[in-house]
Amino acid sequence: MRPTDELAFNNRGMAYVLQKDYQSARPDFDRALELSPDKIAPRISRCAVRAALGDLEGALADCNVVLGIQKNNPLALDDRGLVYLKLNELDAAISDYSAALAINPKIESSLYGRGLAEFRKGDQTASLRDIAAAKAIDPEVADEFAEIGLPAPAP
Repeated sequence: MRPTDELAFNNRGMAYVLQKDYQSARPDFDRALELSPDKIAPRISRCAVRAALGDLEGALADCNVVLGIQKNNPLALDDRGLVYLKLNELDAAISDYSAALAINPKIESSLYGRGLAEFRKGDQTASLRDIAAAKAIDPEVADEFAEIGLPAPAP
């Protein structure tokens, strides 16, 4: 890999993400952004990785940069919704997840994340609806959230 190839670093970072190796992915996204700070893809990816690793302020900063450029980017809205969910800022999480779903109603992570936020707010009807819709799209979505510290709500 050439040390000046932003795309190669981004792609290797994505390979690590697919393996759920967020610790290894983070430096690749950092390097991709050092080489091309205006690129959207590695910034969105780094936002998601930072959120998964618990660097919520850093994740929020990355998501906000993307949304400052592309205010209706569904991936950045979904990732920022995750950050807000982890920060327990439930109204902000629901707002971002809903905005992402208005663009693409089949984003399972937005449906599931919104369902978790609704559950925490006490709206079990909406929560069950969104979580069921998310699981219909991806039966493993609950496991993916649990892996990053957001377990399924207790019945």
